[in-house]
Amino acid sequence: MHVEQIEGKTGHWHITAKYANKPDQQFVFNPNTDQLIGLLNPEPSFDPEQLGTRQSINYTATDGTKIQAYLTLPKYANTTLPTIVLPHGGPWVRDKWEFSSGYFVPIAHYFANRGYAVLQPNFRGSTGFGKHFTSAGNKQWGIGSMQQDITDGVHYLIAQGITDKNRVGIMGGSYGGFAALAGATFTPDLYKAVISYVGPSDLNVFMASFPEAYRPYLGNFYAAIGDPAIEADRKDMAARSPINFIDNIKAPIMLIQGANDPRVPQEQSELIAKALFNAQLPVEYILAKNEGHGFIQHNNKLASIIAMERFFAKHLGGTKSDSDDPDLVNHLATLTVDVSTL
Repeated sequence: MHVEQIEGKTGHWHITAKYANKPDQQFVFNPNTDQLIGLLNPEPSFDPEQLGTRQSINYTATDGTKIQAYLTLPKYANTTLPTIVLPHGGPWVRDKWEFSSGYFVPIAHYFANRGYAVLQPNFRGSTGFGKHFTSAGNKQWGIGSMQQDITDGVHYLIAQGITDKNRVGIMGGSYGGFAALAGATFTPDLYKAVISYVGPSDLNVFMASFPEAYRPYLGNFYAAIGDPAIEADRKDMAARSPINFIDNIKAPIMLIQGANDPRVPQEQSELIAKALFNAQLPVEYILAKNEGHGFIQHNNKLASIIAMERFFAKHLGGTKSDSDDPDLVNHLATLTVDVSTL
């Protein structure tokens, strides 16, 4: 529940009610009359009973650090489940409990409905747990504590009997996409399917993609990732970049990219797509020519979800719809790139 006083309205309060299984609702409360007025709160366009059960959990990382996470489970099963790890982007944000807190919360519920456990860890580098916790992610992309926190979350779920160790996948967007690729390269025995959604694959190329005029504003990026103008940082970033460790990969990879992405350029996905193809490793590539850093167009969003659902069902054994909209299936075909032509 979030409450704030409304400016210019003496005694009136704006109230936001937050839920795990349906969108936020907005109200105005007048304490003088005890009147609570709803602000255009439509009923959800879905049945909340079809969603998973969502809970906050805590586990201990390898070095003893406590990690908070959200676990979304199928409503009627909670043991030996296929599991999707869903690291958030940023990484200077955090996952939250409520349904309306971000694009990937509904995605977590969607896959819980398909029989998966979905783990969203607030690994080091996340915000909301103090400056020290956020700064602890500096220079830890790929092989440091940030990735280890994600790995330790998987091991925790396996130890609890929730996760089938032979059916674990990882998917994320932006930084989460990088973490997915890092999982594929640096812990290749842990994951059986990997989806990188607008995620960087080469940290040196990623950092060099910022225009030179941005240098005065990139202090947080240089501290967290590295400065390509410094030789030692370039070597360190190379050692933490999935593109340089293709030979480690065992799991099939799906890449999802917007052609107009200003933050993680199309080049980032195509570099690793070509490398995977040349190494004769399984790779699928979804490219939307009218999207940027994350899909906005409704048909692109739904088509990409169909692709994700089919990919994980094939490699992890969850269920999938048998009645996909034919128009969306045809649209997905237009987004699917023949990697051999890159």
